Amino acid sequence: ERLLKTVEKTNGDIDGEFIVMDTVKSLSDKHPLLCAKILKNIFTSSNRRDRYVFMHTGEFREAAVKILGSGNADAIKAIKETIDYLMKLGYDDLRTLFDLP
Repeated sequence: ERLLKTVEKTNGDIDGEFIVMDTVKSLSDKHPLLCAKILKNIFTSSNRRDRYVFMHTGEFREAAVKILGSGNADAIKAIKETIDYLMKLGYDDLRTLFDLP
């Protein structure tokens, strides 16, 4: 919850070297809604450099897969909204996430 508040306070603008994505990946199983909200804040922020880094290292995809498989309807809705947003920016490879069971 503290991480979500921090990300909200900074409007999703975080340092790319920060351990946020590792934390989100590791907590996505136990706290899918919080993690989905954190990802939404980060990836809809104006900090494009970090978005690029996180996308190309697969960190977003790994966390999204866990959230999509969580069974938490609110978390799934939030991560799908984030995926839709990113696909509109040209990250078409994320479309495969919608094919997950």
